[in-house]
Amino acid sequence: MLLKRYFCVVQLLIDSGNTSLKIAVFQGHTQIDLESVFNSKAIEVLEKKISQYKITTAAFVAVSKFAPKITGLLQKHHIDFLHFNSQTSIPLKNNYKTKETLGSDRLAAVLGAHLLYEVNNALVITIGSCITYNLLQDKAFMGGAISPGVHQRFSSLHTQTAKLPLVKTNFFPKILGQNTKESIQSGVIGGIKFELDGAIEYYSTHFNIQKVILTGGDAFYFDGVLKNPSFVDQNLVLKGLKCTLDLRNT
Repeated sequence: MLLKRYFCVVQLLIDSGNTSLKIAVFQGHTQIDLESVFNSKAIEVLEKKISQYKITTAAFVAVSKFAPKITGLLQKHHIDFLHFNSQTSIPLKNNYKTKETLGSDRLAAVLGAHLLYEVNNALVITIGSCITYNLLQDKAFMGGAISPGVHQRFSSLHTQTAKLPLVKTNFFPKILGQNTKESIQSGVIGGIKFELDGAIEYYSTHFNIQKVILTGGDAFYFDGVLKNPSFVDQNLVLKGLKCTLDLRNT
């Protein structure tokens, strides 16, 4: 009876970033929808999904000013929801010194790594608007580092110089750039690769690392190109949110 009732539960999971939202819908353990939308269209899309799937419960992280809008929408539809943050009860110790400033997405990603991959020691790297390095040791979040993300680096080269163009790419570039566009692509994407290789080597040398996991919207650039073994799971934050809801409902 409990199993049947669980599979009737439809969960809405929201990872709200600085420019866009990732939205997932689960029925029981089955993911039935996944979409990424810009903030400007987020409320409209969320309204449609709430209506379409008859959402039962929800959880979200928000590192942007979008949190009040999400909260208001869920309250409007009388949905039981969890605003995941550093105060949320989870099966991990949080050793971050300024917990109130910790990005909730970082903590959710580490929780997802711990529960889904069954590791107590890991390096979780989120690659989105920013790149964050997140160390899990002995079931405790220890902290890490924050650096600019892919698009921040492309944008700063354009806005902080007189002549460099705004460049984008959707693939891993060749390291030897032979014109300005290629050189910028190499400097940004290739430069991040070298940063990641160095960071992974440092953490692996100084800490007990069982697994290195890359997540976030731009993690795909580095799938299979890094020097050290790593695993890409682009939706680890959403999966961490689902784990939290599942734990709360058991």
